Amino acid sequence: MLFFIHRNSSLLEISHHKNVFIINKNLVMTTIDIILITYNQSQYVQQALDGIMIQKFQDKVSIRIIVADDCSTDGTIDIIKSYESIIPYSFIYLPGEKNMGHVKNYKRAFDASSADYIAIIEGDDWWCSPNHLQSRLDYMQEHLECALCSMFPYFYDETERKFEVWNLSDNVTSPTWQITIDEEIAENKIVNLSSCMFRSKFIHQLPNKLFEINTILDWPMYICLAELGLLCILEGSTSVYRVLDNGIWSGNKCSEQDELSLEMLSTAEKILEGRHKKAFSVARKFLTKNSVSKSRNRKIIEFLLKPFVCVEKNLLKVKKIYKSM
Repeated sequence: MLFFIHRNSSLLEISHHKNVFIINKNLVMTTIDIILITYNQSQYVQQALDGIMIQKFQDKVSIRIIVADDCSTDGTIDIIKSYESIIPYSFIYLPGEKNMGHVKNYKRAFDASSADYIAIIEGDDWWCSPNHLQSRLDYMQEHLECALCSMFPYFYDETERKFEVWNLSDNVTSPTWQITIDEEIAENKIVNLSSCMFRSKFIHQLPNKLFEINTILDWPMYICLAELGLLCILEGSTSVYRVLDNGIWSGNKCSEQDELSLEMLSTAEKILEGRHKKAFSVARKFLTKNSVSKSRNRKIIEFLLKPFVCVEKNLLKVKKIYKSM
């Protein structure tokens, strides 16, 4: 008896003929929830919406836009609503009576999602390629071990008014980089949430403790996801990460970024309750020896790129720390 199951299957119709079962793939439609995270970003959100509007797909895909606005007071929501007649997807607005902060806003957005996949776009970033979603969808449908799929974004320094470009092929020979939990603990390699697509079932398996933290969500969440599946980075760039002087990460001084990095690492370690102890110990030593504040003259954009420009060199340092323990 044989079963043939189409890779996109979420709804199944099975026909039986001579002990062979075939699923009718024409009835299958993949679902994606685009989570738009905003807070007082009226200056930039139009560009984020334009990036959603240009997306193209090879097959039929059901799309919803979940708007998680954290009580903006600058007209951000009005701009989003003006796109309802332009973008051919349904808009879901999450209610909010008071500002809840970065982490809680993400939590309620994830809870509102019921799709197969979740894509993030923060209101000050944007997708610059019509294949942004399709490229990640293709990979994740072929690789069920993948919890997250991303690419390195372009960086746009809002103050300097300039782009910075980095490609995976500069440092990694394979067109795909599959990251394990020990590698992600050693050094955060997922640059920007707006470049990510997630497999929803893994997002919904994240521990509740993760969303009770008082630090930046990104790195602790990536580490928790890496217990559930591989984190995959594809070659190329299809999105832009806007670096702002008042950003929740880039708006901090180098010494403050050192503290934030250690805080995020310690937070993830507590959430995982003692698992991966050696990896966390190595990461702490690495962060202490390679702190941002030791390079006072470096521009913020150079720091943001540092982990990736020096991938091989940093991995060698981490291996040396492992051997010394």
